[in-house]
Amino acid sequence: MRTLRIFLLLILLLTVGGQAGEPVTVIAEGRVVFENVTRDEAKSKAIRQAYKKGIRKAMGVEVQAQSFVRDGMFAGEFVHAISYGDIISEKILEQKFDVWQKTPDSDPVPVYYVKMELTIVAQDGMPDPTFKVDVSLNKTGFTAGDELWMNVRATKDCYLIVLNIAANNDIYVLYPNDYQPDNRLVKNQTLQIPSKAERESGLRIRVANLEGHTADREFIKVIATKQPIEFLDEIEEQNGVKVFKNTQVALTELGEWLSTLPVSERAEDLATYSVIAK
Repeated sequence: MRTLRIFLLLILLLTVGGQAGEPVTVIAEGRVVFENVTRDEAKSKAIRQAYKKGIRKAMGVEVQAQSFVRDGMFAGEFVHAISYGDIISEKILEQKFDVWQKTPDSDPVPVYYVKMELTIVAQDGMPDPTFKVDVSLNKTGFTAGDELWMNVRATKDCYLIVLNIAANNDIYVLYPNDYQPDNRLVKNQTLQIPSKAERESGLRIRVANLEGHTADREFIKVIATKQPIEFLDEIEEQNGVKVFKNTQVALTELGEWLSTLPVSERAEDLATYSVIAK
């Protein structure tokens, strides 16, 4: 049944927003507050935001995320199955510096707003066969409260994003983090997250079951890119850990971000582990 659902989702990925290879034109907007950045930086971020939203529309990322949530399929499958797109033409329809209020009672803040017309085509590139990333865990079966760490290795110099996909499909950013902000990895060098020294100093990852559960399955997702990227401006921080807001938003935002990465510029790996209650 799972194989059939994945096959049907792959068909959806090729048909949403037009046939594979057929250009799709969409309207997308970006809006960025520039309290702590320059106007030029705000404009650049707003345009990138519009790019991501445009690709999300054209490739049907939001529809795909809704389907995965509805079908109860785990986020790791979604990450592997999403469509990718390239912007082949763009036109700014409207742009302005303005003020924005989140609520009538909140203070107005300066924003840059842009509205763009984007023509997007599904990527037909191939992965780089010489670019691989591998993640291995200290073990694959844990008891609640156990400590988890991982080793990551890549065949090229790259930049890493490490995600923890929880049993309820919430997605947490494990790396980079406040203690390890530099996410560059040298080729053929093994990176341990957290390192032995960091674990001895108190920086530890401890696994747990969802409330009321006696057994759960979770995932570590590693994404390596050849160039540094600006990763998911929309995620928020909770108790010192960056986390997506909810399952649907998590899948949509992760898919939106991944859909902008050229196939030849990235490599991915996924590790599965189980957690049993004490």
